[in-house]
Amino acid sequence: MRLELPPELETIVDEAVRSGRYASPTDVVREALSRLDDDEAGFRALKREIEKGANSPVIDQPIGEIFAEIKSVGRSALAARRAAE
Repeated sequence: MRLELPPELETIVDEAVRSGRYASPTDVVREALSRLDDDEAGFRALKREIEKGANSPVIDQPIGEIFAEIKSVGRSALAARRAAE
């Protein structure tokens, strides 16, 4: 498979290889896709747990507030992860 990336993404890939963290552009893309897959799997698991909780007989907090809290925690975790990279 051959991919064409926009210039801004090519720059990110090139910088990652130049930094020595990755041996090749293929390694950068492989790592990115692996992280995406992990994130998607985590999201699906979280969604299942939310659905279980939403379907439980006792919810003392409106579901909208629950989702807002989850989004806030997720955004904070993402910002921390990006800051660490």
